[in-house]
Amino acid sequence: MSANTACTTLYRSLVIAILTAALASAALAQTETVLHTFLGRADGGDGSDPLASLVADKAGNLYGTTTTGGGSSAFGCGGGCGTVFELSPPTTGSGGHWTETILYRFRTVNASDGSGPAAPLILDSAGNLYGSTEGGGTYGWGIVFELSPPAVLGGAWTEAILYNNAGNEQIANRTPLLFDAQGNLYGESSGYPNGNGLIFQLTPPSAQGGAWTFNLLFAFPSDGLLGAYPQGGLIWDQAGNLYGVAAYAGTSNCTFGGGGCGLVFELLKPSAQGGSWTFQIVHPFINSNGDGLTPNVVMFHNGSLYGTTAYGGDVYGDGTIFQLSPPATRGGAWTETILFSFNRNDTYGFRPQWGVIFDKTGNLYTTLSTAGYGSGATQDVFELRRPPPTEAHGLRRSSTTSPADPMAVALTSQASSSTKATASMAPP
Repeated sequence: MSANTACTTLYRSLVIAILTAALASAALAQTETVLHTFLGRADGGDGSDPLASLVADKAGNLYGTTTTGGGSSAFGCGGGCGTVFELSPPTTGSGGHWTETILYRFRTVNASDGSGPAAPLILDSAGNLYGSTEGGGTYGWGIVFELSPPAVLGGAWTEAILYNNAGNEQIANRTPLLFDAQGNLYGESSGYPNGNGLIFQLTPPSAQGGAWTFNLLFAFPSDGLLGAYPQGGLIWDQAGNLYGVAAYAGTSNCTFGGGGCGLVFELLKPSAQGGSWTFQIVHPFINSNGDGLTPNVVMFHNGSLYGTTAYGGDVYGDGTIFQLSPPATRGGAWTETILFSFNRNDTYGFRPQWGVIFDKTGNLYTTLSTAGYGSGATQDVFELRRPPPTEAHGLRRSSTTSPADPMAVALTSQASSSTKATASMAPP
């Protein structure tokens, strides 16, 4: 098989994998298990091109989307308009295999149905799935949808279109939605009304079956000084304020093109219901003194914000992992700590394109999009192990001859594919 054919096969039949880590006192061994290979058949079968991260229910079932496949030309999109699927863990007698079930196939021939679901799904407490599509719908600009489980096991899931994007909002994109405790949905997108992106809220109807209401919470100004192109999704703090990243623009004091390196922002919730949300810059990236640029999604861990930048950092500017520690009093400056700077000449990859997740012991994981230039280099799933309490803050790379070092960087080859993960929670 040629390299081009291999890349095409990988793109159309993306493999979802779980990396199981077994920590030993002397070494870190990791095993990749392929859960499902998408076939992308055009005969009403499997989907293809799963671009979004997965979400799990309490029983350990995984849910996700494929942006194409799942049907035929009769569905309105050639080989299919995309699917929502479930992967169920192995049961007794299954031979250790996960089972895929197609929960829904999108059909643009159904007039208002969407196509191309590329954003991660979210689950509510009743087991309903929520997501968005990039195309289709009444106006052709995508939809926000809900899928409700059947009343009888094995029955059909039911789609409800919550909102049709009319094109001005451009709210259907590749970032996940977020719930609050009242059942409102929050999200972000690029475009309208100033061309640099927006943060929005969808409020549910007072009566079941009614229309959801679109509310614009913040529009990034056209001058870009407050950032542009939010990406990766929003997160809550414990007070109910929203945080996110704008990938570009921000302060003009940037050594990368002079147009701004991106920023982390906060939206303070209004003091009274129906009031305005207040936008604040948490941290602007300037790509100097080891600072990164083009930030990816952030998440909270023990009160601090963590994330990655695709560029910037030391030497070659190959990306960073960063921590933002909150000020002692609200309104003060957040403190940035660069936990790790990537270097293309190492054997592992560089250029992180997503955020981070933590395990129970505080170790940090991310995925790298580009293989390193060193001998035997691969694209990797990357673990950064936290320092012990007795060490000064800050992480370093340890020698590959000392894998037992508690601050070691553990590298797992994952050249064929990467599974991205997102964390979302409702505020108290």
